[in-house]
Amino acid sequence: MNYLKLTLFIFMILILSACNTNNANTNNSDSNNTSKNVQANEDIKDGFILLLEAERFLFVENISEEQYNELKQLPLKNVMEVKENGKELSLYWFTYEHINKLKPGEKVRVWMEGEIAASRPGQGWVKKVEIIK
Repeated sequence: MNYLKLTLFIFMILILSACNTNNANTNNSDSNNTSKNVQANEDIKDGFILLLEAERFLFVENISEEQYNELKQLPLKNVMEVKENGKELSLYWFTYEHINKLKPGEKVRVWMEGEIAASRPGQGWVKKVEIIK
């Protein structure tokens, strides 16, 4: 039974990833757009900082503090497999100029800048981070 569920899950991921291509019109004069698989995004998001690296942090959106406490104990590979109500978690690697002011576990609001690469986890830049808790 578990094998059937796993096979169905992998099949659905393949179908969804094939349907996730960005067919938006591109501007040929924009030489900075090196990837076809990006989406424009000027959002504000709330979530938790899960991991910190040299110039970027792993951000997980729309989870509770209890859910964060469960996730922080998992290896990154396992975090990527976690589902909430049948949906993958919204994970992003964000590059941020003032990374040294952040800590794992902080609940933050981020102001994204530019485009978010449609990878798993997504990748992009933030221009502002406000610590909520």
